[in-house]
Amino acid sequence: MPKDSEETKGKGSLLVGLIGGAIAGAAAALLLSPKTGKENRQTVGDGIAKGRERITKGVEKIRNRQNSRDEEKV
Repeated sequence: MPKDSEETKGKGSLLVGLIGGAIAGAAAALLLSPKTGKENRQTVGDGIAKGRERITKGVEKIRNRQNSRDEEKV
């Protein structure tokens, strides 16, 4: 098996482990939190909304950067 394939497989396993650990940690934090379920849902919802906003702004920034590069080529 080529070395590149082994390195890629290792990075994929690491990524899966990190994501799984983050999910498990978030679940434990919610279950052990002294807040009520309603408060936790509100906190999670707020975090998701902020994340969406950051992603939208990032995508828009990348699009603007790409558009300005395309305009320079013309």
